[in-house]
Order: sequence, then C-alpha cells, then structure tokens
Amino acid sequence: MAADFYTAIDAALAAHLRQLPALADVRTIEANVRDKIFAESAALGVQAFRLDELPAVNISTQVSPAASRPRTADRLTYEIPVFAAIVTRGGSAADVREQARAIQREIEAALHTLRGANTVLGVNCNITGDLVSSPPILTQTEAAFVAIATVEGTVFKSVDKGA
Repeated sequence: MAADFYTAIDAALAAHLRQLPALADVRTIEANVRDKIFAESAALGVQAFRLDELPAVNISTQVSPAASRPRTADRLTYEIPVFAAIVTRGGSAADVREQARAIQREIEAALHTLRGANTVLGVNCNITGDLVSSPPILTQTEAAFVAIATVEGTVFKSVDKGA
C-alpha cells in the first residue's frame, strides 16, 4: 500500500499548485514521472515536453528513496523526498531565467504553506525540513532558450503499521 500514498501525495501537490493564481500561466502542472527531466539538463528537460506544454512543472515523490522508521508501537513515519522540475522556454536567456525563478518562488511559497497541520496532502502528511532550490540551468536550442530549475523538499507521512 505504500506506493498508493506516494501517488496520492503527487496528485495532491499537483492539484494544489494548479489552484494557485500565481501559477495560472503555467500550462502543464503534472504528477507523472517524465524520465528526461531527471537528467537535470535543460536540453533534455525541454525534450520531455511538447512546446505547447511549456512552461511546465513536474512533481514527483517517486524519484528518490524514502526513509521510514517506527514512530510508536503501531505507527511508521516516512520522510519522502519531493522533487519539482520547472521547464521554461522563450526568446531570451534573461526571460526564461526569470520565468523559471518566478515559478520556483511560487512553488517554494506553496510548499512552505503545507507545513504543520493541514489536509491538502492527506491525513498525517505535511512538508517538513528545508527546501532546496537549484538556480535555473540554461541552454539554447535552435529556436529558443530553455531553462530548467528544481525545488526539492521532504514530505512527512505517518501511517499505521500494516497500512
């Protein structure tokens, strides 16, 4: 059943980000894994999306291993890495860099609001620890500049043993 809550967290994060007015211009906010994104290369990142899908955000809790430990005799806690990849495309390096940074800042702010007691990510589930953001990596394709930036954090999830 553990895989079920990973998928549920991914879907909840994507749904939460889609509702934010500041991200209304982001064409694609999704929770499925696109392999080419995780090379953290702007050239590969843009290949993961069609041009009409950009700018895009891809959220996943299924890229890195999660730690688990007993919390009480009948509960386990999971520390699940969450990874958001941001891909932008435009006519100038400055424009795509700023667009990636603006989206990155909004995602950081949204994740910080998911700390503590809330039910956006599900019962007994919230963001914990520090967020780590990469500076946008830029590349130039034949027709445009492309940037890929990331935001990484940790989701804390507490579950009953055997769930």
